[in-house]
Amino acid sequence: MGAYVVRRLAWALVVTVGVTTLVFFLIRAIGGDPALIRYGEMAREHPELAEEFRRQHGLDKPLVEQYWVFVNGAVRGDLGNSLYSGQPAFDILKRGLGVTVPLAIMSLAFTVLIGMTLGMTGAFNHRTWLDGVASIASLVGVALPSFYLAMLLLLTGGLWLGWFPIIGSLGIDALGDPLGTAHSLFLPSLAVAMYSSASISRMLRSSTLEELRRPYVLVARAKGLPSSVVKTRHALRNALIPTVTLIGLHVADLISGLIFVEVVFTLPGVGRLFLEAVSSRDYIVIQAAVFFFAISFSVVNLITDLLYPLLNPKVRLE
Repeated sequence: MGAYVVRRLAWALVVTVGVTTLVFFLIRAIGGDPALIRYGEMAREHPELAEEFRRQHGLDKPLVEQYWVFVNGAVRGDLGNSLYSGQPAFDILKRGLGVTVPLAIMSLAFTVLIGMTLGMTGAFNHRTWLDGVASIASLVGVALPSFYLAMLLLLTGGLWLGWFPIIGSLGIDALGDPLGTAHSLFLPSLAVAMYSSASISRMLRSSTLEELRRPYVLVARAKGLPSSVVKTRHALRNALIPTVTLIGLHVADLISGLIFVEVVFTLPGVGRLFLEAVSSRDYIVIQAAVFFFAISFSVVNLITDLLYPLLNPKVRLE
């Protein structure tokens, strides 16, 4: 187990370096001069301002030299300073993480809770009205994009009913006020979770139904085991392996959903900072955000792999 974890951590490092390197060169290849965006029309009247801006931030150097400066700083834990605010990118990222991390945790919790509930309801009540309701709910969740669902929830729960705050500039302190944070992030996390939970419920339902038809289930029932024990301890446990894999794969969808939902609810999270940095060509903040996303995806995939032996002792990671 230890050797496997070390290998996976090494691969996670390789993936993180590869993704950040690819993004480093791609964002500079798509065009758009940060100096012109920074000064606008003034840059045309006073080109020396744009030249000084490029010189201060090293944008006048060759790409290879810029990349070398970025790598040297990243190794020391310095992701650089924002091209516009001048603040360290790590500090900007840290402020955004105070919103994005609790939002991601709540979204993942909703994803698992809703997906497991709908999937088990459909599988354990096959061809009944409960199965039909669960299937319809899953189809609706798959059909509605997260940003559209976020706007619907914002209108109903935030504006019309007034049950939840329209976040905006409200402060979020996950450690100091966990209940207030959960109340504030309820609608955004629900909007992010619906699509992934619908896919997970469909996978869990089909996997559980397939396991219930296997010979070992018939043997367990023939031995006189209660139906609830057969379904949960035998069929459901084996059906969870492909479901856990799907949950790990849906982390990428969850991250992309966070970006759009943070914009709809005007949350000052990493996703919104990333979009604003892309529009203003703030290369440093973009690289810091991608660095965070790559690490998050690698860690979640490692946790997903480590769950396999717990669900099925026959699985050997080595």
